Amino acid sequence: MEDRGGISLFPLVALLSGLFVSSPALVNPLFVATRIEKGALERGTVELVAAALPLAVRGCFVTTAVMLGFGFTVFTVERRYQAMIESPHHLSPQDSETRDAP
Repeated sequence: MEDRGGISLFPLVALLSGLFVSSPALVNPLFVATRIEKGALERGTVELVAAALPLAVRGCFVTTAVMLGFGFTVFTVERRYQAMIESPHHLSPQDSETRDAP
């Protein structure tokens, strides 16, 4: 089977590129730092970002925990499948007769 990792990352890269052009304050920390130094950000914007930051960090932690949970689940299932393959009990009686035949 072909690796589809690059294809699945394309929409994410396209979204990030589009945000850099249309709304750089959402994704470009240098843009935000420059605006803060110039005093060009409104006070309400700064307060909103300060209030949203803890939620964003928690969201990152929750996403990471969910991904780790999926990873552990996949490895557990894979281990179970490997044990089934290595075990001779998964063969049907016909398979064992043909395997033992000269």
